[in-house]
Order: sequence, then structure tokens, then C-alpha cells
Amino acid sequence: MFRRVAVALVCAWLITFSAAPAFAYRFWGCKPLGMGGAFTAVADDDNAISWNPAGLTIFNTLNKASFMFNWERHQYLLGDFPFTNPDAIQTTSDNSFYHNGTFFDDTTTVNLKKEMIRDWYRAAIVDGYTTKVLVAGLAFTSLNFPNRTFRDGTDYSADLAIAGGGDYFSMGTTLRYVSTLQPGTGEFDMDLGVMIKPGGFMGIGLVGRNIFGNDHPRLVRREVALGLAGFLLDYATVAFDITKVFDVTDVPGTFVYAIGVEGIVAKVLALRSGFNWDLVDNTRMYSVGIGYVDPLGSLTYTFQGSVDEIRDFAHSLQVSINFP
Repeated sequence: MFRRVAVALVCAWLITFSAAPAFAYRFWGCKPLGMGGAFTAVADDDNAISWNPAGLTIFNTLNKASFMFNWERHQYLLGDFPFTNPDAIQTTSDNSFYHNGTFFDDTTTVNLKKEMIRDWYRAAIVDGYTTKVLVAGLAFTSLNFPNRTFRDGTDYSADLAIAGGGDYFSMGTTLRYVSTLQPGTGEFDMDLGVMIKPGGFMGIGLVGRNIFGNDHPRLVRREVALGLAGFLLDYATVAFDITKVFDVTDVPGTFVYAIGVEGIVAKVLALRSGFNWDLVDNTRMYSVGIGYVDPLGSLTYTFQGSVDEIRDFAHSLQVSINFP
């Protein structure tokens, strides 16, 4: 009874914040970030809500409910990623650009070497108590919380995921509301995913993310991802993802490739590493992570850096509480 009450209270807390004016584009999550984004066929924690909702059912075989909080910071130079920050630069058709509310004719009027910082805050809960057939997940993610969230009514997302199935096959969907860039321009979207784990030693994941599309395709990507993963008992995981991104133009390519590994030492220490090659953003990123994992919860940290850029890296810190 206590567990059900706790889950209900946290759900109510999340719904309250989701209803407030508050987008969180390009949020990874600590474990997916640590595995380089090769998470479609793994999806074994609360981040499955955003990566592959079908994973919630398999995750639920170990935990009937869980709560997760994640802080993630991206540091980069203003001129390297003009499309990712609404307060930075937005290129227009006539090659002028927009910076902090003002239009300029050329890049000499702004400091493209200025360091930019984006902070994400994410809370998520997974509930497998309420019904024996379905697992539900709820997540709220905010960029630069609380300033943009409450002041501008923008830069946030609220996700509701539902999944069903068994140990070897599951299906799931996520209904998402995202608010990007301009207040009052929020849009609904949806993810659809499946996961297969034949024999329990390998995983196959397929998911369509943001299948309705968005007015800002570089920020909220419409994509299809296929993932493969191999599981060596409870000690190691190797995963690979290939993702096709739609609706983007004037980019080096439309695919993203990711590979990641995780090893468990002494059943409590998780070591992760990954590599992500994103042809859409023309980035090559490496990542390393470490965490304490336990049936009752985890505390994990991930660092991601760029192979090409001097100043382009991310930190992610996550704490989770599980109710077996």
C-alpha cells in the first residue's frame, strides 16, 4: 500500500509540473549517453520512455515501480551549434541571423567563440503496480529550468508512455507534448516501439520517434532507429544503433551511428563507454560513464566529449530509486 501511495504522489507531482508553462530538445539521459546513444535495443531503465517505450515492459520484470531524476549539462561554443539554442543564432534565408532578439547582417557582430551552457532537468516515474497487463511511464524534461519554463512558457516536454508484452517481446508507445522556441507553439507527437529478446541473450529494438514531425526538425527529430544488443549474463552488454533522420536538409547526411558497451563489476559497479557519429549535426562524440547500481536504485555519472571540437562536451548525473 505504501508503495502505491508513493507512486501516486510522485505521479501527481509530475503532472502538476507538466501542466505548468515550461522543451527539452536533445536530452539523452545518463545511461544512453554513456553508451553513445546505442540504447534502442537496451532500454532497460526509465529513459526507455524517450528511447524505446517497449523497453518499459522488460524493465518492469525487475522493478514494479521506479523514480528517476537526471541533470544534464551541454557546454559548447556559440558558433558550433547555431540551431540548438533559441538564445543563440538562427540562420535565415537571406543569410542574416538572429541573436538575443536582434537581427544582424553578418557574423562579425557577435562573438561566435562565446561559451554556451544548456542545463536539462528530467524527472520520470515508471509504474507497473496499477495493472498486470500494462506498464506506464511519465516523464517531464525542462531546458534551463526554471527561467525559460515559467518565464517564457517554452523549452519543455512531457511524455506519457504505455507498454505491454512479456519477457521476450513487447510493444510500447509514448505520447509527447513539446514546446519549442516560441511560447504557445507546443505540439503533440508520438513514438512507437517494439523490442524482441530471443533467448534472453540478445535484443532487437525498432522505434519510430516523433512520427508526426515538428516545425523544428533539427531540434525535434522525426526518425526511425534500429538497435541490436548482446547480453552476456548479467555482466556485460554490447549494443549498436543506426538511426535514419527525416525532414532535414543541407546537412552532411541523414544517419546516426552509435555503439556502446556496459560492464558490471562485482554486481554493483557499472562501467560504460560509447561512440556516436551523427551525420546530421556532423559530430563525432565519445562517452564514458560510471555508476553504482543496486536492485533498490542507482547513482550514475557520464561524460561525453567531441573528437573534433575543443569545447563541446556534456555531463550527466542521474539518481534512481527502484521498488522491486
